[in-house]
Amino acid sequence: MTQTNSLPTSPSKTEGKSAAEDSSKVVRIYIIRHGQTDFNQRGILQGHYNSQLNAQGHAESKALGAYFKQEGIRPDAVWSSDLDRCRETTANILDGAGSSSSTGNTDDGDAHPTVVFSRHLRERSLGELETMPIVAAKQRVAAAGKTMSDYGEPHSAVVERIHAIWPSFINNALDQGLGTIFFVTHGGYIKILAKYLINEWGATVAETIPLEQIRHPANTSFTVLEVPMDCDRANPGKRAVITDFCATPHLTEKHKVKQINFADGQ
Repeated sequence: MTQTNSLPTSPSKTEGKSAAEDSSKVVRIYIIRHGQTDFNQRGILQGHYNSQLNAQGHAESKALGAYFKQEGIRPDAVWSSDLDRCRETTANILDGAGSSSSTGNTDDGDAHPTVVFSRHLRERSLGELETMPIVAAKQRVAAAGKTMSDYGEPHSAVVERIHAIWPSFINNALDQGLGTIFFVTHGGYIKILAKYLINEWGATVAETIPLEQIRHPANTSFTVLEVPMDCDRANPGKRAVITDFCATPHLTEKHKVKQINFADGQ
């Protein structure tokens, strides 16, 4: 697995294709929440605390990789938060999808996708509330006459982190003709990113997504964003569509656990 600070440079996959062919192509981004940790299971806030996956988290992220393999979904590039729970989720997904972490090749001989590990994809920091049980944290916040948003990193700072990478992330993907990208991050971050994509970037939500599906993302759930390759580069979000939100088709009853709707920071 390769670590780098920018999207990999490679020959454009749209090279030599006609405008008509490009019009039917999209960059499809799978925005994935990391697998379960012991802190998730016990109802403890994490934020920037560097927790690891538990057995459930490893099982469900491997199941997601197997699902992607079954569906023929293979990433051209991968971005991930640099925290361990996302690193481990990324490794499990790629292994489950048929990649070999030891050789750097997929099982059919194709090159392993380059992985970008970035601090910009980290969860919102919760400051002194990190490693506290959610119940105790809420009690402390209430006693101080504050809200959870008053602690740690402001939501606006997370949006600034998104602003710092999103335009170049999308433009590089379009320039290189990357058809599929995995974007592995955190629950709170995904909620903030979704609001940014819809309210600021101009993306729309598919009518097929029921309102009750718009919720805190479950562990290893994925949200799908499609951006047409022939979009207006000055405003790529105008034609972007969120086609799925919090999808968990890979989670059988064996893998499913009760999901607790935590505050941002998981």
